[in-house]
Amino acid sequence: ASIKFESEEYEFGTIQQGDIVEHTYEFTNTGEIPLIIENASASCGCTVPDWPKEPIAPGEKGKINVKFDSKGKSGVQNKQVTIRANTNPNFTKVMLKGTVNTPEGGPTAQPLN
Repeated sequence: ASIKFESEEYEFGTIQQGDIVEHTYEFTNTGEIPLIIENASASCGCTVPDWPKEPIAPGEKGKINVKFDSKGKSGVQNKQVTIRANTNPNFTKVMLKGTVNTPEGGPTAQPLN
């Protein structure tokens, strides 16, 4: 089996801290046997992939949905999702990139009298 993604990288731009980004990576089995995705794991618990559990026939398309929760994150984010499948090589990576803005200010200090 062989997996070919339409795009291996998604740039989500700039979001506010606490926002959730979702992206679907579409792929095709370009091999000659059914593609079996054994696992998809992210580089951080804030990023959760969801992948097809059934075999993808040769020539058929599939989707891996990835959700990134920016709660507690700030600055530039580069989240990697590693897909383990019956491909050669066994591992394929996709990236989710962007910037998380932190809320302005916070509690304002009151002058002491």
